[in-house]
Amino acid sequence: MKIYLTSKELKEIINCIDAAKREDLAYGMVPANVEQCAVNNRTKLLNKLNKIYDTIRKD
Repeated sequence: MKIYLTSKELKEIINCIDAAKREDLAYGMVPANVEQCAVNNRTKLLNKLNKIYDTIRKD
């Protein structure tokens, strides 16, 4: 199965992953803020991936 994404969608996904990675590296320095930020970014990423999955399943 091939999945087609717009460059904007792909950039958003990559940005979410990068942000989550950065926060993982920073974890322990400012636990409360960083942890919440990482959770938010993972949630955003999962939501985006779920939307893409739902779109594919409809086809």
